[in-house]
Amino acid sequence: MSLYRREKIWYYDFIINGRRYNKSTGQTTKSKAAQVERSARLRVSAAPKVNLTLSQAIQRGDLDRWRHRKDGEQTISRLQRIADFMGDIPLIDLDQQRLAAVRDWLERTGASAVSLRSAATVNRYMAAVKTLLNMACKEWGVLDRVPYVKMQPERPAARRAISEGEQGAIIAALWSQDQYDVAALVQVLVDTGLRLGEALRLTQAHLRDGCIALSAGETKDGDARAIPMTERVKVVLASRPTVGPMFPMGKWKAARAFKAAVLRSGVDPKGVVLHSLRHTCCTRLVERGAGLSGAGAILGHSAVTMTSRYSHLSTEHLKRTIKLLEVEP
Repeated sequence: MSLYRREKIWYYDFIINGRRYNKSTGQTTKSKAAQVERSARLRVSAAPKVNLTLSQAIQRGDLDRWRHRKDGEQTISRLQRIADFMGDIPLIDLDQQRLAAVRDWLERTGASAVSLRSAATVNRYMAAVKTLLNMACKEWGVLDRVPYVKMQPERPAARRAISEGEQGAIIAALWSQDQYDVAALVQVLVDTGLRLGEALRLTQAHLRDGCIALSAGETKDGDARAIPMTERVKVVLASRPTVGPMFPMGKWKAARAFKAAVLRSGVDPKGVVLHSLRHTCCTRLVERGAGLSGAGAILGHSAVTMTSRYSHLSTEHLKRTIKLLEVEP
């Protein structure tokens, strides 16, 4: 019902162009309230629409939403890449056919000639477009409807731990390209199990009593934790900037440099991304006797089941484990 009564007064409630209009008519009779509602509908329908271009919509979305979010920079970067491909077309022209062309382009291209975008990555791009279109329809009133945005079936991310030899090769590849900051970051991620965002926010103030101390507001699960530092981490962090972040770079820069180094190093790139270093830390801890609960405490997991997802134990470790059954009591 577009008209309803509260106490003695009638109110109208309708949606046009994705925007809801709810207001008192000031009338006590339904017939007069209906006249007020019709006038309101005509007034809204006659109002000129703002015809945003794709780049203008991206800028507005940045101001309204993404500038204030942790992943906002990444989302805007994805949308701008799509705008570079499509051109600065009117947002209203971004129909289902053009969205299909965007998706096909994303599937055919990648960061390098040998690395295409996965279905999950393509979906992150398309999800950003879908959010932008929803904002244009429901919040800005620019679109009458949101075209269908198709998502691809995703497989679970196949990440793997890297060996010490692979780690050395990747760091050497980073050094060869003068990516010393990223090389230092790799060593810290492997020896601490920190998430990338946690590591990039580190300052000298986080170093206390031989540990990296993270407050509740700095962790994904909202629980404070302290990670003891290895001697390698102590040496690396002692040489980092004493003012501001110790790793002054964005997530994208770090990820791109790491991916390029993996390809140059000759390491099999399948399943190797920056987050693989967190898997590597957990796997090495478990293989060397830390146990799932101990490794989980370092990584900040709230349950052992979370840690088991990261501990892809080697066959040799499993062989050593099963031999415990052969030991005489």
